[in-house]
Amino acid sequence: MDFLLNKIVEWIKDILVGGIMDNLNGLFDGINGQVAGIAGTVGATPQSWNSSVFNMIKGLSDNIIVPVAGIVLTAVMCYELIQMVIDRNSLHDFETFVFFKWVVKAAVSVLVVSHTWDIIMGIFDVAQHVVSGAAGSIITGTDMDLSGVVSGMESALRAMELGPLFTLWSQTAIISIISWAMTICIFVVIYGRMIEIYLVTSIAPIPLATMANKEWGQMGQNYLRTLLALGFQAFLIMQSHERCSVVEVMGRNAGFLALYVGTAVGATAVLVPEHAENFETNVIERIRGAKLAGYTHFMVVVAEGTGHATEVGQKIQEALGIKPTITVIGHIQRGGAPTGRDRETATRMGYHAVMAFAEGRGNCIICTQEGGIVEIPIEEALKMEKHLQMDRYKIMEIMQFGGSHDNE
Repeated sequence: MDFLLNKIVEWIKDILVGGIMDNLNGLFDGINGQVAGIAGTVGATPQSWNSSVFNMIKGLSDNIIVPVAGIVLTAVMCYELIQMVIDRNSLHDFETFVFFKWVVKAAVSVLVVSHTWDIIMGIFDVAQHVVSGAAGSIITGTDMDLSGVVSGMESALRAMELGPLFTLWSQTAIISIISWAMTICIFVVIYGRMIEIYLVTSIAPIPLATMANKEWGQMGQNYLRTLLALGFQAFLIMQSHERCSVVEVMGRNAGFLALYVGTAVGATAVLVPEHAENFETNVIERIRGAKLAGYTHFMVVVAEGTGHATEVGQKIQEALGIKPTITVIGHIQRGGAPTGRDRETATRMGYHAVMAFAEGRGNCIICTQEGGIVEIPIEEALKMEKHLQMDRYKIMEIMQFGGSHDNE
């Protein structure tokens, strides 16, 4: 009977281990493929992206939209002429220069409307040039690769019990579904943008036809803003794949908060007053190492005693060309909802404080020491110095992504 049960367990393990390995192998292939193609897709002009759709949209614009824009332009210029006649006292105060200016404005407007398509494509050509020039420096090392993690994992999985193994299989299955959903989202965002571009460019002559009039010209100006935003949106889409955050926390003379926060969140670098920092080695090189490892989000935690976050962010931008997001938390850290341990400790300390007062003991502080509640004279407490545990700093350095430290 035991033999049969063991065979059943082995059979279930084979299924679960095989499922986990299948989920992990090539987990991010779809995302990597989409991200790798972002520079080429979002930086493409409407003509190079899909020539068939481009020709269809151009035909609709030339044969339908441009004539409509001509009617709109005629109405605008007639309105301008009528307004000019009324303003000049029915031509009693007529000036030749004003009429000449109207003729020039009408001629320029006709020229712009008739060549709108060329102007719009010129904007996208400039945008493509900017995106192509920036693509190599922005999207580098974005691939997420699990091959180093997956190799050699199968034997460890087979040594696990059925319960944890099933949980791990469920988690990898969920991650696989999320990865598939992310691939679809990237596809929708990129291709949805190109569809929006085609829709916007198809009606271009009509809003541009209104720009000759002061009252209606706002429509054309808004259209141009939208067009420029779409053209250079590709640059922003690519730039969003690489982010850097600089967070400044309390710690004028001590780096406990910075060290604990940095360790907890897996910061790329942590600057504390107790540790003499070579900025190039301990910050810039760490970020470069993280980039080479495939990471695109970098966090630097700064204790206020080592300098301002804005100065650190400026140095990072000058060295790497990445504009960091600056966050100065400061005393906001003192807020927040208390945990269960906070409440339990506060209750015990409150009890001891009241008992000390009732028994006539004063000039002391109530604190925790090795899990217990103790009383320490104020004079003695003021002379105490708490030193940063450098072994914790060493652990943080080793565990940081992109770090290059010997495991001593």
